[in-house]
Amino acid sequence: SKVAYTCARVPTGARVFRTVDAGLAWNDITGDLPVNAAPHAMVVDFQTLPFTLYVGTDYGLYGSVNGGVNWVKEAAIPNVAIFDLQLDGAGNLVVSTHGRGMWRAQVRSVVGVAEAARGEALALRPVAPDPARAPVAIAYRLEHPGAAALEIFDLMGRRVASLVSGVQEAGLHEVRWDGRDAAGVPARGSVYLYRLRAEGIAETRRFVLLK
Repeated sequence: SKVAYTCARVPTGARVFRTVDAGLAWNDITGDLPVNAAPHAMVVDFQTLPFTLYVGTDYGLYGSVNGGVNWVKEAAIPNVAIFDLQLDGAGNLVVSTHGRGMWRAQVRSVVGVAEAARGEALALRPVAPDPARAPVAIAYRLEHPGAAALEIFDLMGRRVASLVSGVQEAGLHEVRWDGRDAAGVPARGSVYLYRLRAEGIAETRRFVLLK
């Protein structure tokens, strides 16, 4: 594989980067990682699909399942500076901290962390059937009226399409993706992520698009 990840300090600060061409070019995937949570260490779980990214920062551990577009704080690890991370092959992260010793924790999916935090207020439904052919129906429920955004991403974290952007009423909603990107070009058959942002919360799921 030509895909690799790292975190490094550059003139704009500590950032997270990804390459898809064996290091010829690097893309910044720091996403919405808090500005004060400077990343020092990184590990990638390549056994999950999409890959699960973990970064150790000045203020604890963060994870992403959508290529760095969004980062969720992992509550299993204390809010301390982390300078080294390793996966032990048994679903555990081994964490080396500054002044708080070493930790081993069974980490949950960061999607699961986000869902546990939101309770039942925000509900993004699974695509059915999955795999699916266009048009793909995506349903979600909002507890309260307000601004909402529903977007499609590929596994590299690139936005493919924006389906909803604006104020929505409370209740159940359904939109259909025609399988085309923002330029109207048919998307290739692959795994895609769909993310709902509303009520200060983000929730992400995935599905397979067939051609």
